[in-house]
Amino acid sequence: MSELTEPTAGDSGTWNRLLNALAEIVAAIDDNLAAGRSVPALLLLYAGIDLLAWLEAPGDQTELRGSDFKSWCLRYLLPESGLECNANELWAARCALLHNVAAEARELRKAGTRSIRYATSTDRPDAAASDSPADGVTVAIPTLREAFRRAVTRYCEAFDRPDVPAAREAALLRRAAQVLDGRPHT
Repeated sequence: MSELTEPTAGDSGTWNRLLNALAEIVAAIDDNLAAGRSVPALLLLYAGIDLLAWLEAPGDQTELRGSDFKSWCLRYLLPESGLECNANELWAARCALLHNVAAEARELRKAGTRSIRYATSTDRPDAAASDSPADGVTVAIPTLREAFRRAVTRYCEAFDRPDVPAAREAALLRRAAQVLDGRPHT
């Protein structure tokens, strides 16, 4: 993400802190994957999506909604990702991993939502398929990680443009400062 530039306007200190925090999240994901710790890597990845989706949410909203997460995935994560899952399936997987299996079951009851099973390698993603129900989709964790890295870059590039409305920029920077300073969402 070092290829990203200074923001065109607004609070460059908050923008730079946000870029650093995102780079740290990606590095922590990579460190966990390199050490064979898939679950912590996935937790960080889904928390990163949560953060960015919340920054993108309407200004009067005080908490992340599933629709925010899914919209962010549709706009930034899934295009050209090589992932065979959809935003509903990612939301169900996120809920299952961050909360409990019951959350995944609730989401899976929706028509067309398959369960996600993870493969730790892109070389043999079909190995995970043999242990899971036929109505699931296999996601290679390295592919998901790369999709997230590209989505973070895409998101930052979309925000870092002179034609971004001032109100959107101000709302994003205000929320980013809240998160980075550890203040409650208001």
